[in-house]
Amino acid sequence: YGLRFHHTIPLLFTLYLFILPLTSVTYKIPLLIYFILCLKFSLQNKYDLLTKLYMLLVFPTLHISYGLGSILGIPKALKSIFFK
Repeated sequence: YGLRFHHTIPLLFTLYLFILPLTSVTYKIPLLIYFILCLKFSLQNKYDLLTKLYMLLVFPTLHISYGLGSILGIPKALKSIFFK
């Protein structure tokens, strides 16, 4: 099975987003850091302003989609491991 540590980061990020409403303000700091990093990486390229704004939407969409795919793939992976 080809799961590596860096594959779990979007999964953990998506799980974090699910439990975020249940947490206190101090646990929202990583989300703020994430959005600052998204802003930094979308603005530091050579593209026009509209493309940079689109990238602010694309980064979270990509990470959340990857994380949801990982979450939904866990039962399938466990099935293939335990029920060969």
